[in-house]
Order: sequence, then C-alpha cells, then structure tokens
Amino acid sequence: MKKPKARKPTLPVVCVATALLVAGFSLLSSVARGVVEPHVWVETAPADEKGVGTRGRYRAVGAVMDGEVARTAERLREAQGLAAAAALYVAAERLGGHPTRDVGEVVAGLSARGLLPPCLAVSQQEGAFLSRHGTLFVRYRPAPVGVEVVALGRERADGPAVMVRVPDDREGEDGALVFMAQQLDGVLIPQAFAPAAEVIARGWAAEKFRAP
Repeated sequence: MKKPKARKPTLPVVCVATALLVAGFSLLSSVARGVVEPHVWVETAPADEKGVGTRGRYRAVGAVMDGEVARTAERLREAQGLAAAAALYVAAERLGGHPTRDVGEVVAGLSARGLLPPCLAVSQQEGAFLSRHGTLFVRYRPAPVGVEVVALGRERADGPAVMVRVPDDREGEDGALVFMAQQLDGVLIPQAFAPAAEVIARGWAAEKFRAP
C-alpha cells in the first residue's frame, strides 16, 4: 500500500512565506548592524579647570546616551527585532503546512522556541511585551498574512510611537515598512493594518525599510 504523498504548499503560500522570510531576515540583519558602541573622549585640562567642567561633560555625555534620540533608536530596534522574529516564525509555520491562526499562537510560538529578543518580557495582556522604555504590541493578520508591531514609550523621554509592518503591503512594494509618530502627545493609533495613506493622515511618517 502506497503512503499518501504530503501536500505541497500552494504557490501563493510559498510566495507569501518567502516575502516574510526576506523581510524578516532583512530586519534581523538591520538590528544586528544597528548596535552602536558609544565612544567617549576624555580631554585633559589644568587642575583649576577640572571639576565643574568635567562634571558638565559627563552630564552631557549621559544625556546623549540616554536621551530621547537614544531611547527611540533602542525602541525601534526592539520593534524591528520582534517583528522580524514574528515574521520568520509565521513564514516557517506556513511553509511547514501549519498556518498560524491568531496573535496568541504567534506569542506562544515565539516563547516556546526561544525566539523573543532578550530585552523583552511577555505581558499579561495578549500580544503585548514589556521593555525597559516601553510596551510593544504585536498584531497579526492571517490573510493576507502580515505582522505589525506597535511600540509605545513609557514617558515623553522615551520618544515617539513607532510601528513596524512586515511585509510592506503597499502596491508594488516588498520588504518592511516603518512608521513613526510625528508628535509625542495625543498620538492616534491606527487600526491594525490600516492603509499607509490612512496611517500618515493620522500624523505618522512612513519610511521604507532598506537593509544596508
């Protein structure tokens, strides 16, 4: 008796999964290359000029390393890393013939396989993760398949809201798409997978992700 042959994924599923894999790997490579090692130069000065001047320089360096720009960059890397991990997981499951049904399965799969970025902790709220400077929310769409991560800061100093969408679902585009809110207060969070034009109309700026 012949064993039944396993059904091969249909072409659309393969194409979608491939798009997710490409976008996910691009995001992961971006996160890996996005680690910045700050360099601090120590200037010598006469003894009577040390003290206030030195302490001022240290405070300035500290402000740069832990200011709004630095925190926003850190939160963007977190959002990109989480979006990439989720996209790769969903793509692998689809190629294996096990399409992910909802965001709960995405979170459970990431946790079970150790795919979560080490800087994130699972929140009690479904699809939410906690980081040092904010909260990240994963959105998942099974058809057409897509992953979205919305990252919100804890306070104003953590920078504006960020959203990463994988894949870029605009016509004729591929890869990933990054949105950033243009204000700190009164930010209007768009509906999941809202058209890019609608997101921009709500006060967000869109930037095409390009792997360096």
